[in-house]
Amino acid sequence: MRGRLPDHHLNAESKDVIRLATAVVGTLSALALGLLIASAKSSNDNAEVEMRTAAARVLLLDRVVAQYVLFSTRN
Repeated sequence: MRGRLPDHHLNAESKDVIRLATAVVGTLSALALGLLIASAKSSNDNAEVEMRTAAARVLLLDRVVAQYVLFSTRN
């Protein structure tokens, strides 16, 4: 590749610009990936909370129905 590139593309300034552009792309990619992982974790945490809440409501309903049955059989 070096044989085909003009000399002004091989100087130190051009190499620094390429390194800087590569670093910016890498940083933005890492940021996007981090945000994607954080969003997935938040969604998973919310689903877990909803599942626990639903299970607690089912248990509460079971207890209320059991008390109702017990109360209605006494009267």
